[in-house]
Parts: sequence; C-alpha cells; structure tokens
Amino acid sequence: MGIFAEWQWRHPIYRAPRLADEALATLILGQAKVAFSIPGACSKMKEATNIVKTFLLLVFCSLVSVGESIASDSGIYLSMGTSVAAGFLPRPACVLDPTNPAINPPCDVLFDLPTDRSPADRLVALLANDDGVELELVKLGCGGETTAQMIDGDGSACYSEQSGSQLEVAESLLRDYGDRVRLVTIDIGVNDVLDCIDLSGGNLVIDESCLFSEGGAVKQVTANLGEILDRLKLAASEGTQIVGMNYFNPFLAAYVLIPVDGPAIADYSRELVSYFNHDVLEPVYQGYGVAVADVSAAFRAGSIGDIDFPAFGGWVPMDVAAVCQLTNMCGLNRGVIGDIHPNPVGYGLIAAAFAETLRGGNSIPSPIVGDIDGDRQVLGTDFLVLLSGLGSEAFDVRFTPQMDLDDDGFVTRLDLRLFLQAYRDARE
Repeated sequence: MGIFAEWQWRHPIYRAPRLADEALATLILGQAKVAFSIPGACSKMKEATNIVKTFLLLVFCSLVSVGESIASDSGIYLSMGTSVAAGFLPRPACVLDPTNPAINPPCDVLFDLPTDRSPADRLVALLANDDGVELELVKLGCGGETTAQMIDGDGSACYSEQSGSQLEVAESLLRDYGDRVRLVTIDIGVNDVLDCIDLSGGNLVIDESCLFSEGGAVKQVTANLGEILDRLKLAASEGTQIVGMNYFNPFLAAYVLIPVDGPAIADYSRELVSYFNHDVLEPVYQGYGVAVADVSAAFRAGSIGDIDFPAFGGWVPMDVAAVCQLTNMCGLNRGVIGDIHPNPVGYGLIAAAFAETLRGGNSIPSPIVGDIDGDRQVLGTDFLVLLSGLGSEAFDVRFTPQMDLDDDGFVTRLDLRLFLQAYRDARE
C-alpha cells in the first residue's frame, strides 16, 4: 500500500486535497515533468494510466466524506488550518509497482504530503496517554490555506465555494455533532503573510505594501480571523474548547544558509514574526476568549545564548539551531533545504504546546526520558528511531536532541542502555 493510501486508510475521515477547477498540478520526477492544466483536472487524471499520474490522482482527487466514519458515541476533535495542521512532510514522489519495476519513477525526489505525524495526531495520543481523554480526530487542514480561503473556499486547494469552505465544513460538523465536539484547534494566517515574503533571491525581501497597506495581509488576517472565530463560537456548543496557535520562525535558517547577510536577515525575521504573533494573531484570539498555544516558545523563540553547530561551522543562536533541528529548512533531513514544514519532532512539540495550553499552562512541556519521536510515550518505535541515530553527534543529519539521553552531544551505546532502562520503567 502506498504512503498516501496507507495514511488515508488509517484516517478515513480525512478530506483529501482536491484541485480547484482552475488549478495547475505540476510534479517533477527525475527527467519527467507531468502537468495538468484544468478545467477538469481530476477527471483528466482519472483517465491517466501511467504510474506518475496515478500518484497525483491519489494525492489530489481521493475524496472521502467528512464525518462518514465518526463513531456514534465518541468525543470529537476538529483540527483546522494549513499544511501544518495536515502534518505535511517531504515524502518520496513516487508510487512503486512491484509487478513492473521498469516503470517505477525515481524515489529520490521529495514532495510535501499530508501525514499521520501531524500535531493533531500527536495531540490525540498525548491526551489519551497523559489525561485519559479519548477523542476521534477529524482533520480539515489544507496546504496553502489563507484566512480568506478558509472562509469562502475560493482558490483553496481542498475546498471550493460550490462544495463548501473549510470553515463551512467545520460549522456543519459543530452543529451536527453538538456537544460531542470537545475540541477545535486552528492554525491560520501564516500563508497570508508568506504571500508577501520572497526568499528566492538569497535575501529576505518583504513587500511592506502587501503586508501593511489598508487591504494588506495584516488587516486581512485581523478581519478574517475575527470572522472565523466568531462563526466557530456561534456554531460550537458551550462545552467545545477552541485553541489557536502562534508560529515558529522558519526564516531564522537564513543565519546559516545565506552568506554574509544571513544573521541580519535572521534578526529582521525575529522582529517580523514576533510582531505577527504578539500584535496581530494573539490579540484577535484573546478578544474572542480563545487560548493560544505558544508554538513560538516551544521552538525556542527568545532563547538567549549560542550553541555549537558543527554542521554549519561554529556557534549559532539557540533559536536558529532549534529551527534547523525541528524543521526541514537547513538540509538536515535528506538534504531538503528551504522547506518550512516541521519535521516529526517539531510536530510533536507543537502538539505538546497545544496540550500544555489545554491543561491551563503555557510553559514548554518537560520531556519524557526515552520518548525519542515526541509522542509522549516510550515504545519500541522510539528504539528504532534511536538506532537510526547511533554513532551520530550533535547537529549531524541523523541526530536529534531526544536521542542524546546522557546529554554528552553523542548518540552512543550508553544512550541505548539508558533507553532500555526508561523502557522498562515505562512498562512498570
């Protein structure tokens, strides 16, 4: 079973991304470029026979009715937002056909896909394991979603004005399931701002008119987020808890990626992201009585001091090192550079920030010894992840801080022994 098909099978109530009528789907696989210019993209793709088109069909045109698999008596958790809510990760852009190896496309090209490593998936596990709260997850997040697209569906990659926007689907579920919907989490606003930022030329270029004009992104986010929260509050039952989030700063990676001007770009990005989090997003959430998960703090925003970063030749600020370790910006994951999405550990920290907020706090959660993959459990899967990093040292590609159980900067057999002890303790 393919990566996406397996993931979708495990989460049948996920509404898979769908191309809008005027969309353009382009995928480059090795030497082959496959492009579909629509109208009728999905119908065109359904006529396709080669393996690459089959892959695109799986990703963009597999639709499952939201709510069709919701259990009759379960508590429900709606996860709304962008590609972060959907758990996008770089995955091999291929579908293997074991019956005909000759037509298999190369698997070394990576393509961002939704996964079951999202903050919402992790949060469900955290609440079940730590708090005994069992929730059934409905994931509505959509890659590239802006606040306007969430409201009306126009231009969305997953929704439309005709079939209903992400917000309209959420409102319908809230009304249909009433007080069974215990939790709604939302990440939105970042794509409005990203439309005004360009890093492609090796510099951080901010279109200030795009950001700050009367009809600019900041005003749009403020107005649209207010409408989103107002409508969710009206549709939700009194016992439904809604939690928003602020954002980590992927542009800190410029510190190590861009020669000469990188540190200055990182400094500028700190001011911009801090302003967006604390002066734009948080006042709107707070104005509607919605708690905010402090994802920015979880990614070490505002941390003072430097840390040795051998992969980039010296000492760097702690927040820079954290972004390089927790996202796919710096080339530490299969050589992927410039992908703003968190890696699985980063998604785990976002989930932990949500959990901490739900418990009434905002501090960065304490780690669990032996929890290597960030799901707040000590399992055999953690041991496999730890084995994959054996022999690595701080800021190697294979290294994550969770592997270094004795905090000496290396993953050694001693860490394996410490893990086994933690595993035994967890079982007891």
